Amino acid sequence: MKVSLRATVDLALPDASDPSLQNIYFFNLYRSGSSVMEAVALALAAETGRAPVNIMQSLYDMGVEYDVADQRGNSRVYLSEPSDLDQFARFGGYLIYGFREIPQGYAEAFEHRGAAILMVRDPRDIAISHYHAIKKHSQDNPVTSKHIQGALKKAEEQSLEDYILSPDMLRFIRRICVNYAPLIRGGLKPVHYEDLFDETGFSTRLLCDAVLAETGDYLGGGIDAATLYARTQKFAEDSVALKGHATSGGTRGFMALDPDVRNELTAKLEDCLHLLNYEL
Repeated sequence: MKVSLRATVDLALPDASDPSLQNIYFFNLYRSGSSVMEAVALALAAETGRAPVNIMQSLYDMGVEYDVADQRGNSRVYLSEPSDLDQFARFGGYLIYGFREIPQGYAEAFEHRGAAILMVRDPRDIAISHYHAIKKHSQDNPVTSKHIQGALKKAEEQSLEDYILSPDMLRFIRRICVNYAPLIRGGLKPVHYEDLFDETGFSTRLLCDAVLAETGDYLGGGIDAATLYARTQKFAEDSVALKGHATSGGTRGFMALDPDVRNELTAKLEDCLHLLNYEL
C-alpha cells in the first residue's frame, strides 16, 4: 500500500531594501543559457537594489520535489490555494529567477509580463542538449538525483536518435514549452537563445541588451547595457559554477540529424515550435 503525506515548508526570503520596487522575473527553458541568465539576474539585482531569489534552487535545497510526471501535479508549495508563489506579487523589491519551467497554475495567474523576460531555445536542440548534458549532470541534490539517474540510464542504453524521439523525452519537451503558453498568449514575447549569438559565440552583451529591453520600463532608469554587462562578467568570473557556461551552447544542432529523424522530431514538436515562434 502506498502512503503519502503532505507537508508544508516555509521559505525565508532575504530582506528587500526597497519594497516599493516592482519585482522582476526571469524565466528560461532548460538548456537555454540558464547559467548566464543567473549571472545577469544577480548583476541586475545588485545594480537596481533588488534582492535576488533563486526560487527553484531554494525549494530544491529544502527538499521540495517538482513532479515530473504530471505538469499540473507540481508540489503543493506551487499550487496551493492561494498559490504561495502568487504571494510574491504582494511584496516588491525582489528579482525572482531560477525557473526552468513554470507551474501551470502559477502561469495562468501571472500578471507581470511587462516586468519579465522569457528565454527559450529551439525545442529540437533542447532534446539533443539534454541527451549530452544528462551524462555529466551533478547528482548532489537528493530531490533531483533520482530523476537524473533514470534519465542517465536511458541515455546510456539508447542512441541519440532513439532518446530524443522517445515518448518520455517528447512528453518532457512538450511540457516545458506548453506550460509557458499562458504567459506567451498573454503578451510575453519569447527571447530566442539563437538570436543572442555573434561571431564569437553566445554573447552575454546581447543578453544584457535583451534583458533591459524586456524589463527596462520597471527599472527606473539609471542602468545601461554596458554597466550591466560589466557587472555580469564580474559575477561570472567570480563563480566556479558559472564560469565557461555562457559560450558552451550552440544553435541548430538538429540540422545534423538524419533527415528522417529531423523531420519526425519536427513533426512531433510542431505545436511547441509554433508556440515559441520557431520555423519548422
